[in-house]
Amino acid sequence: MDGIMFDIAIIVGITTLTVLHLFFGWKAFSSRSIISVGSRSRWITLSLLLGPVGYYFYLGIIPCDLVADE
Repeated sequence: MDGIMFDIAIIVGITTLTVLHLFFGWKAFSSRSIISVGSRSRWITLSLLLGPVGYYFYLGIIPCDLVADE
């Protein structure tokens, strides 16, 4: 019985982490910031791979005058 609960916990954790990464990838994709397609692609990729860490890391690199209100 403990093995089943452990498996469910792993599945829930992986699913939650995947949804989190997809959410931040979508935020980067749908952002109104005025940046090039290449920069947006890097931002989306980092957001998908690293989740919120990648999203906010790349957001910190974008010049402030190009960032729309997020």
